[in-house]
Amino acid sequence: MSEKECPCCLCDEHSFMSRKEVSDHLGIHILTVTNYVKDGYLPEYLVGAKTVRYKVSDVNNLIQKRSANA
Repeated sequence: MSEKECPCCLCDEHSFMSRKEVSDHLGIHILTVTNYVKDGYLPEYLVGAKTVRYKVSDVNNLIQKRSANA
């Protein structure tokens, strides 16, 4: 499978994730992602009038922080 066919959205070519992708990747409810943003744990980026995306690196940093606090 080539990088362009990568379904995971976690490779370097795909540096942003949707809210749904973040929730699926972290195994949390989609509203928890919203709460992480409100609480300052995860920055979000507006890429259109109503489209929000999250950097893969920010999601990975959140995973590291969560595992360090566990």
